[in-house]
Amino acid sequence: MYFLMIIKYSSIFYNYILYILYCIINYIVILYMKSFIRKHKYVRSSRKIKKTQRKRTQKRHYKKISIRRKSYKMRGG
Repeated sequence: MYFLMIIKYSSIFYNYILYILYCIINYIVILYMKSFIRKHKYVRSSRKIKKTQRKRTQKRHYKKISIRRKSYKMRGG
């Protein structure tokens, strides 16, 4: 709101400069936010996915082993 007030009550040249500054600031902020999100959110989620997949495979492996052991016991091995 402060920026808008200044733009309203100032000369055309001054308000043009301010507008350019405002655009630059916005652009920088957007870029920073994008990079921040990319670094933190996506990296973390991919790691989580990898971990869950690993857990699943391990569980399956253990289940298979336990079934084999049971089958050996049933046979009398």
